[in-house]
Amino acid sequence: MGVLDVFNWQGLSVAPADTIFTVLPTWTRLDTLGNLRVAEVSIRRGRQDEFERTDTGTMTARLNDRDGDADPTVVDWISRPIAFAVRNPVTNTWHPRFRGAVDDHHYDLEASGFVKGTVVIEAVDALDYFANFELAPGLAGDPPPAQSEGYVFYEDTAAAGPQLRINQALADANWPSGLSSIFTGNVNLLETVYAPGESILAVIQDAADAEFPSVANFFVDKYGVVCFHGRRARFDPVSVAATATHWDFHQWTAGGAGIQIRPPFTCTRSRRLIRNAAMCYPQNLAQADRVNQVATDPVSIATHGVRSWAAENLITKDGITSGLSGPDECLSFANYIVANYANPATRIDQITFKALRPEDVRGPDLWEFVTQVDISDQITVTRSHPGGGGFVSEVYFVEGITETWRPLVKDLDTGYPFVEMSLDLSPATYWTIEP
Repeated sequence: MGVLDVFNWQGLSVAPADTIFTVLPTWTRLDTLGNLRVAEVSIRRGRQDEFERTDTGTMTARLNDRDGDADPTVVDWISRPIAFAVRNPVTNTWHPRFRGAVDDHHYDLEASGFVKGTVVIEAVDALDYFANFELAPGLAGDPPPAQSEGYVFYEDTAAAGPQLRINQALADANWPSGLSSIFTGNVNLLETVYAPGESILAVIQDAADAEFPSVANFFVDKYGVVCFHGRRARFDPVSVAATATHWDFHQWTAGGAGIQIRPPFTCTRSRRLIRNAAMCYPQNLAQADRVNQVATDPVSIATHGVRSWAAENLITKDGITSGLSGPDECLSFANYIVANYANPATRIDQITFKALRPEDVRGPDLWEFVTQVDISDQITVTRSHPGGGGFVSEVYFVEGITETWRPLVKDLDTGYPFVEMSLDLSPATYWTIEP
C-alpha cells in the first residue's frame, strides 16, 4: 500500500501562481491569512450507490473577511488550485479532505463595517475539468481510418486493458501522471469513435464501464488524484491495496465497540434496487444475437414483477483474465447482477458521525476516521435496533462522503472543529464472488 507524493498543504489553501496541472503547488493558507476566518467548509464527493457514475466533487468554503484579503476585485483565484486539510486533534497530524479548482468566488459586503465581507468560494474537483474538455479531431485519440475522418478515433487496446485507454485520454487532456492512479483492468476494449464535442470524460467512463459496469469506478480521491479502480479492487481490495502505488485503503469499524454512530441513521429495504432481468451486450453485436445476452430470475420476477437492468453497447472486446469473448464477458455481467440483486436487501441509507472531544475515550477512533476515510474504503457496521433487529458486523464499501467542518476556535491549528459526516454505502456482500 502506498500514496503518491502530492499532499503538501494544511487548512484551507489556495495556490494563486499555479494551475490544476501542478502536482505540488505552492500553497497560501487562507485560514491564517490576515484576519480571514473560516466559518464553514462543506464537501461532497462520490455517488449515492454503485449503479451511478461518480459525480464531480464539490467544496464550498465560507469565510469572514475583515480586511478584504479575499476580495475578488483584488485577487483572481478562478481556476487556481484549492485544497482543504484537517488536523487530527488527538495525534496533531494533518490529513487531506479535498483538492480541486476554484470555480466561483463570491463576496458579500457587510453594512456593519466590522466584518467587511462574507466570502464564499465554490470549488470543483478534476471530474469537472474532464466533463468540460470537448473532443476535437487531431487533438485526441489515434489516427482514424478513412471512414472515421473528422471524428475522434481510439484504437482497440489489444491486450493492454482499459487502463491503456484511460491513460491515453488523460494524456490527451494534458493531465499529469503525478496526479493519476489508474489500476489495471481485466478486459480489452473495442475501437471506438466519438463525435467532436463529446466529453473526454465519456471516453474514460466508457472504458470503466467496459471493465464491469457498476463495479469499476473512476473518481477523484481526497488527495485530488484521479483514480480508476477495476473489478479486483472490489472483489479483493486487501490484496490490491497491498501492491498499489496509490491507495490509502482503510477498513473501519463503526458501532458496537468501534467508532460512535450518531443520528440520523436510516436503513431501507426497497424495490428500487431489485434487478431480476438483466441485459448486457457489446457494441456492434447483431440485433438478432441480443436475445442471448439476457439473464433472469423467474422466482424473483414472479414475486416482484420485472425489475430490469441494462448495459448496452459496452466497448468490451473480450476478457483478458476470463478468456471469454466480448458477448460472453458481457453476459457474465448480466448474470452477476441478477444473482446478486434479484431480491431486496437491507441497505444503510444514511450513517452519520459527529465530533467528540479529543480526550473522550471514543475520541481517537472517531478523529482517525473522520480525518482519513475516503471513497472505496470498507466499513463494518454494528447497530442494534429496538425489538432485536439491526446490523451485526456487516461490511460496506464507501461510495460517497458528505462532510461539514466548522472551526470552534479562530484557527484550524488548535482546538478541534465541529464535524458532521455522512456516508453513502453499498453492501460488500455483493462483491464476495467474482463472476
